[in-house]
Amino acid sequence: MEVSRSGYYDWRDRPASARAQRHRGLTAKIRGYHKVSRDTYGSPRIHTDLLESGERVGENTVVLRMQRAGIVPKTVRKFRVTTGSRKTVPGPNLLEQQFTALRTNQRWVSDITAQGSISHGAVKVTGSLKSLQWSEKTVTDEHNRFKKQSLCPSGQTQR
Repeated sequence: MEVSRSGYYDWRDRPASARAQRHRGLTAKIRGYHKVSRDTYGSPRIHTDLLESGERVGENTVVLRMQRAGIVPKTVRKFRVTTGSRKTVPGPNLLEQQFTALRTNQRWVSDITAQGSISHGAVKVTGSLKSLQWSEKTVTDEHNRFKKQSLCPSGQTQR
């Protein structure tokens, strides 16, 4: 860059222009409104807040100031119910709380438990000390497979 030494120092020591000062103050106000909104407001809402506070500014200026300052709103999604829990009806109680069995493979029970980010599931054949199927799955586990152990006398795996 072919700039003289005196020209560089003259530029460096020169006070900021009125426009630069206005942009700096505007960016500070935008940051303030953005923080007050817990980082959720975008340019349209911040523009409205600036107008209500008496600031004369266009929406495109707010957009440009936010982009140059790296101010990006968080995406907040509305809570949406994904299950029809009001329509869910529990199944019939066929065992009537009698979990003991006289012989193996007579009654099967299952349970699913979630603790934190780990889910546990099990299927147990009553009358035996072994579980037929069990699974432990973390939330991020893509390959949730049951580990099976045959309990049938013939050696066939139960499904």
